[in-house]
Formats: sequence, structure tokens, C-alpha cells
Amino acid sequence: RHRHRPGPDRRAAPRRPRVLPDTATGQALIDALHLDARARVLWVRGAEVTPDTVTALDATGARVTHAIAYRMVATPDAAAAARHAAGPLDLAVLTSPALARAWSALDDTLPPALRQPRAVCIGPTTGRAAEAAGLDVRGVAQPHDLDTLADLAAAICKLLVEG
Repeated sequence: RHRHRPGPDRRAAPRRPRVLPDTATGQALIDALHLDARARVLWVRGAEVTPDTVTALDATGARVTHAIAYRMVATPDAAAAARHAAGPLDLAVLTSPALARAWSALDDTLPPALRQPRAVCIGPTTGRAAEAAGLDVRGVAQPHDLDTLADLAAAICKLLVEG
């Protein structure tokens, strides 16, 4: 009798190399993919994706199907949580351009001390959106990941509290 031995399936298709752009932005990913008119792309995304990214992907000539999977909605819960913060915020931590725009949309419901907080952002696209929303951007994580963002936020908070 032949017994199955655990291990890699030799018939499996070879793995393709992962695309890891140097910068974590939509444009950098599009550039790294090297798409052309032969490519067919299903882009599952949020409705609030940066318009420049949509334009850049469409400009590759690839046949792109846009599947909008979610929509960012500013909720009263966010404003209520912010109002319950003890005094003015030291720092807002933002992980997407849509979050920066959503915060800005809450502006009328927030006390003045919370309307334009200092912010740190996960990447340059989020940073530009936060600045456009009137936030005082104090830093952008480099590399653009959550660990670096958390370290940056902690360092800036420490400077703000001590200085």
C-alpha cells in the first residue's frame, strides 16, 4: 500500500514572486505591477480611494473592474468618543486618507480643542489628505506600517508632553 506523506505538492504551480513596492501607496503598487492592456484586474476597494490612484490604474490600459466593497461613513460615535476625551488631544493617529476626511466631516460637532489636532499618518497619501483636511501633520511613518506608526506616535507624544 502507498501511504500519503505530508509535504509539498510537487504538482502545485510554482509560486510567483510577491510584489513589494518601496513605498506603500497605490501609485507605487501600480508602478510595481507593470500592468499593460493584456492585464485583467479586479480591484476590490473602498469608495473613498484616492482619485489619483483610480486614474493611474485606469491609465495603464489594463481592463479594470472596480468592485466597491465598502464606504467610509463618519459616525456620531466618533464625535461622542472625542468629546469624552480629557481635554485637548495630544495627537490623532490616522491610517487612511478616508479617515482624515471623515474626521474633518465631524468638525462642526466637535469642541474647538478637538477640531484640528496634531496628527501622525501611516503614509504620504494619508498625510496629504490630513493636511488638506486642516490637520497639523507632525509625522509620516517610514516605512509605512503600523509598527512604525505606533513608534512615531509614541515619540511625538513624548516630545509634546515633555516640551
